[in-house]
Amino acid sequence: MSFAVDICSGHECGPLVLDTAGAIRLGCECGADLTPRQAKAQALLLLLLVENTRATCTRIWLQDKLWSTADRVQGAQSLRQTLRQLKLALGPHADMLHADRARIGIDRGRILVRHDGSADLAEGLDIGDPEFEDWLQHARSAVTRTDARPPAVAVGQALPRPFSANSEPARLTLGVRCGPSDMSMDWAAALVADMVSNSAREQFEVEPGEPAQGRPGRECVIHAFRPAPERVGVRAVVTGRDGQRFWAGFRIVTFREIESGGTSQLWDMVGEVVDAVRSSLNPAHATAAELQTPDALCAAAIKAMFTMRSDKAALADRLLTQAAADAPHRGIYPAWQAQLKVIELIEQFNTDREGLREQAEALTTRAMELEPDNAAVLASCANAWNFVQGRRVAAHELAQRAIAVNPSNPMAWWASSVTRMYGDNLGTGYLEAQRGQALARRSPHAFWWDSQIGFMALLHGESDEAIRRFERTALLMPEFRPALRYLIGLYASRRQFDAAQRAVERLRLVEPGFSVEQMVRDPGYPVSLLARAPDLDLEPLAELC
Repeated sequence: MSFAVDICSGHECGPLVLDTAGAIRLGCECGADLTPRQAKAQALLLLLLVENTRATCTRIWLQDKLWSTADRVQGAQSLRQTLRQLKLALGPHADMLHADRARIGIDRGRILVRHDGSADLAEGLDIGDPEFEDWLQHARSAVTRTDARPPAVAVGQALPRPFSANSEPARLTLGVRCGPSDMSMDWAAALVADMVSNSAREQFEVEPGEPAQGRPGRECVIHAFRPAPERVGVRAVVTGRDGQRFWAGFRIVTFREIESGGTSQLWDMVGEVVDAVRSSLNPAHATAAELQTPDALCAAAIKAMFTMRSDKAALADRLLTQAAADAPHRGIYPAWQAQLKVIELIEQFNTDREGLREQAEALTTRAMELEPDNAAVLASCANAWNFVQGRRVAAHELAQRAIAVNPSNPMAWWASSVTRMYGDNLGTGYLEAQRGQALARRSPHAFWWDSQIGFMALLHGESDEAIRRFERTALLMPEFRPALRYLIGLYASRRQFDAAQRAVERLRLVEPGFSVEQMVRDPGYPVSLLARAPDLDLEPLAELC
């Protein structure tokens, strides 16, 4: 499409046309070229239109794609400036853009998008942001998979959408149903299906039951079979929106174990099913609209908060705030925000302890009002009560309630273990940490439970096990600072100074300005468990200063 004039006559023209093969070009039938000159404005236009059937995006998601390395304030300011640049480029058509404090959208009825297959999508567009580059590569793959050369589309005609896998609004439907079984096995399959549904609903905004005919959704099918007398085999298969199988597994148990509400084997399988559902939300397989659902925002927030970095904690807070606004009936999002306040306190991202206490109180109250029987909510709130609000006895009772509600939730076991770190029942806390780790061993956040076992082993006087767990944690999550801190202390106590110095150097990469002197002289530095560990000689630490 070529353009001959610079001034558009506005609403008398037909729909605008965005050609995306090669360098993007935006124009209208009067011949005016309305292509934004700024690369970020072009990228913003693509994000609003490509692979997003509703053409509306949260500001948080847009900032993460266009300014992923900037802080919150800078990213917000840059987005406002780029939005103004895009409006200026659109000229008399600028009213097709609409924005509020949370979202930015565009009127899809007034702009057509096409790709004729002659070149890559947005070829040559480079804004210097790794998140946008990943998104653009995924969008290009989607175009290639759909049709290399769709027919040309004239202005005013309906446009084939090669970018969107489905025109349904993004949603997470999880159908849990029983497959064909021996009639005597139906009840066993139904009981396990109930366990899966309950655990999934704790974590996700799901619609239980079988998805409606023709509506995309995740599905878990439970089969029960009889491998031997008095034994029950239970098999689960999890598939994604496109029918892709994400996970399949089975367990063989006794009738009595199912009748009693499940055992560790079944709880393990339920946890693996829930993790498989979470994997189906992986951004590499998701559309732009799916990435903005409350579940996807929450998953991104959890990933960010567990890095234990201040900038990622701020991002996690924004994502969870947006998720809570989009799904105000769910308590899981404010519960995770309460957990975030624990990280802010321990890592000293926020030194206003009273302010954090008030925020945690409001968040935990809100979360438990909304979902008082959600084990994930109870576990996160127990942790906030324990650390931020100092309600340790009540926190322990809340964690025990979480275990009773859903023994397959690893966060419940972790929360209970943490409450025992400050009591006289370290042995039970050690076992609870191991139980939580067994349930979460396939989770992308398994390092969190490994580190908790490390803490309990340290307090139990088992320094070999503590080192093994912290080394594993540092391998699985190199940015996780607590593991590196405790490795420094443990290595130094054994006079393994070379290993300790390597840990110091790794920690400085993720914690600029760190010095061993902080560990030795600052009582507020988060390594207090080193001083409580039995038979641990910390004097050699001074030799690293």
